[in-house]
Amino acid sequence: MAIGVGISGPRSGGGEAATLDINGVFSDAGHTTLITDGDSLSTVYILATPTGITPTEYTFFVLLGSELRLIGQQASNSIAWEVDGFVGLNTIYVLATD
Repeated sequence: MAIGVGISGPRSGGGEAATLDINGVFSDAGHTTLITDGDSLSTVYILATPTGITPTEYTFFVLLGSELRLIGQQASNSIAWEVDGFVGLNTIYVLATD
């Protein structure tokens, strides 16, 4: 399975533009080993970093083919995701809410 990282552009109502970067997908919870693919049923770790915003909640999604699937919603900017058997290019999105 290949993991592609997708990021939507920043949105702002004026002033400093808030941004949210997906730092990558990692094979370890410490975010030291960046990966671009993973085996089915393996666990990967996604890390996002905001600027110009102090999020209280992050929502992580993955686009599997034409289906947008929720990975999880939480206060932390890092999430563990068990790759659930989908093969092909998967794009990951993160939404941060303050």
